[in-house]
Amino acid sequence: MNEVHVNHGQVVQAGHIGSVHVTTAAAAMPLTALDGLAPSSPLFVGRAGELSALADAGLVVVSGLAGVGKTELVLRHAEEHDFPGGRLFWNFHGYDDARRTTASDALGSFLRALGVVDVPAAEADRAALYRSQVAGRERMLVVLDNASTAAQVRPLLLARHQVVVTSRHRLTGLDGAVFLDLGVLGEPEATALVGDAGLARLCGRLPLALSIMRALRASDPGNDWAGEFREARLSVLVNDDRDVRAAFDLSHQQLSPEQQRFFRLLALHPGDTLTVDGAAALAELGPAVAKRLLRELRTASLVDHQNRFHDLIRAYATERAEAEPAAGRAAAEDRLIRAFGQRALATITSFGEPGAVWFEEHVRTLTAVAAMARESGRTAESVVLAWALTDFIGLRTGVATRPVNLTETGWDSAVARAARLIGASSEFISSAHARSHVSLTFHQVGLVARTQAELGLASEHGDEALVAALSSVLGLVHLGLGDYAKAIAYYEVALDTPAVVTSDPTYLVGLHSGMADALRGAGRHDEAAAHLLRAAEITERTS
Repeated sequence: MNEVHVNHGQVVQAGHIGSVHVTTAAAAMPLTALDGLAPSSPLFVGRAGELSALADAGLVVVSGLAGVGKTELVLRHAEEHDFPGGRLFWNFHGYDDARRTTASDALGSFLRALGVVDVPAAEADRAALYRSQVAGRERMLVVLDNASTAAQVRPLLLARHQVVVTSRHRLTGLDGAVFLDLGVLGEPEATALVGDAGLARLCGRLPLALSIMRALRASDPGNDWAGEFREARLSVLVNDDRDVRAAFDLSHQQLSPEQQRFFRLLALHPGDTLTVDGAAALAELGPAVAKRLLRELRTASLVDHQNRFHDLIRAYATERAEAEPAAGRAAAEDRLIRAFGQRALATITSFGEPGAVWFEEHVRTLTAVAAMARESGRTAESVVLAWALTDFIGLRTGVATRPVNLTETGWDSAVARAARLIGASSEFISSAHARSHVSLTFHQVGLVARTQAELGLASEHGDEALVAALSSVLGLVHLGLGDYAKAIAYYEVALDTPAVVTSDPTYLVGLHSGMADALRGAGRHDEAAAHLLRAAEITERTS
């Protein structure tokens, strides 16, 4: 008798064919690869809350800025929980045009990992076979890493297993998903990772930047990495195949031309928070379009949910802004300053509850715009913005703070008058004058200590003009607070400074009027009357 052993894969047959008895041995189980995930980094720290959120969810989208640690979080989750049916992982390279893969590619890989030898060619057939293969398995984890669109992952979604998608986009088109927006590390965790609290802050607590800096410190422990970082910023954050700028480049490449221009112009927006008004002015767009583009940048994790740049993203956007011609950048800044100036003056003119709300929401941005105007040589514009802000502060607190009444005239007239007033005094004094009004804004919103520190430094360096300017600011602030003794002391310093004698007459009138108010509040009416008389004499002489 002849005995033949035939391997038919999973098919088992036995019988007689003529004089030949045919039997089959059970085929060896096909090779599978269901636990081939890479280990998480040994440097992984923190994320207890995020790991807890992942534990019981079905479909999860983990989104966040490039380098924030999305993949590492999911790998640690895979290690900490039991998935008896197996773990599948696929990297879509969704932000790399040269390496991007498709759902069909992922399905083919998963089917082979599940032991399927004959993988169908069509994506729909692959998807149907994939769902059939996993339907009866115990709980599985499927990680769909680095996807850029919801369409990339839809064919791989499963009903009864956990599917975790990572993306730089929020992928809100995935119905029924739990959305986990991953932020930077906490300060203790970031410091533990890089070994230095100052470097952790410079790296913006971004895990990719922190791990690179940790490696750099190990390679050259004696180097002043903080100093080098401040000088070269993103150029420092490179180590072997890890590169922060390159990671940001991949996100930037996925933006449309309209979004790219908007993104780089936002780098010119001063202050911590990007506003719709400011963004619209910078990019010369309507508010509705600017609002849409800001939302799209939030969805892409290039701006956070409070419309703020991460520090390293702002540095990257600033690099990108250099692609704009210098004349284009200057024109954008002019539009920004004018837009906020016009709105501020118009709001002050018809001041009411809506105007108060607008000022409260924009006071820090207005302060930053005034400072930007001053620092870029637009001194007259900075003075007008600061005057508008002090008008608002006066209306809010009930304290008269107007150094010059410009707010009924309109932006162009106000700037022209400010320029004439500045031209009447020396450049150094006018610069100090501008600084005083911008500084006033800083203090009225809660930064008195900073001005006091600036005053101390100015005194140490013998900067008489700045001593006078800052003393007058502190006098006005304490007048508003009802602390008349301190107000009088600061006004005395300002008025006794020799540099004030040659100051803008309007500035001198403001000092004498402020001193009169402080003296009157302290019950020293005769002295108050003398200062009011002095203010009137200066006004009559210069009118």
